[in-house]
Amino acid sequence: KNSKILNYLTEQGILSESQARQQLSLVKGDGLALLSEIIHERPQLKERLGKLWGDLLNVAYVNLDRTLVNYDIVRLFPREFALKMKMVPIVSFGEVLTVACAHPDEKERFLEAENFINTFISSVFAFPEEIETFVELAYQSAEHLAELLAINFAAEAANAGSDDPEKTVSRETLENQ
Repeated sequence: KNSKILNYLTEQGILSESQARQQLSLVKGDGLALLSEIIHERPQLKERLGKLWGDLLNVAYVNLDRTLVNYDIVRLFPREFALKMKMVPIVSFGEVLTVACAHPDEKERFLEAENFINTFISSVFAFPEEIETFVELAYQSAEHLAELLAINFAAEAANAGSDDPEKTVSRETLENQ
């Protein structure tokens, strides 16, 4: 894989051959880490490099920054499990769950995940950083929504039966408690 990555990076003029070899040695031969470093410096290359890595692994690349969050699907994996496994459910078709994962070539991860949810899993590639951000945002958003609903419910309950503005509790007051 690394030779294909080096060829692509030099042929596309992204890095010179010596730069590519030097950066690959800095990340201890980890091609995925090399691509992540390049994307960190040049985010406009994320789509191209994600597709390259996916092609090398014979799976599709999905940009999680452009993927709608289906909270019911994402929550099939607990937050900690998704972060540990570096995989996140993104879509379900019938009996098959598609997960975006950082290491779609590590079959033991899929066996563990399939046993965990008792469903067949297919995979697509996403960068580890994308998965982390996607999971954090999905769970933060769900938790934040639940918190807002609880505050709204508490405000309505506190104000039930009171038409006197002096005796009502505002949502802002409850949020700040």
